[in-house]
Amino acid sequence: MKRYSAATLATVALALGVWIFFYVLDPEMPLDSADMFVVVAGCAAVVVVAKWAWKRLPKRNARSQEP
Repeated sequence: MKRYSAATLATVALALGVWIFFYVLDPEMPLDSADMFVVVAGCAAVVVVAKWAWKRLPKRNARSQEP
């Protein structure tokens, strides 16, 4: 449960950051629900790929240090 909450928190934080960026860029036209769906899906994809890469990189480095 803990690893899912960290990924969820990271996704929400990224999506909120993107929303704030676009709100500051053009306050009269904030993102609507369809745009936010795309943003949240994109942020979730970024978090999943980053999590996968984080797991893969240390293993590769550990193997390269072996004699």
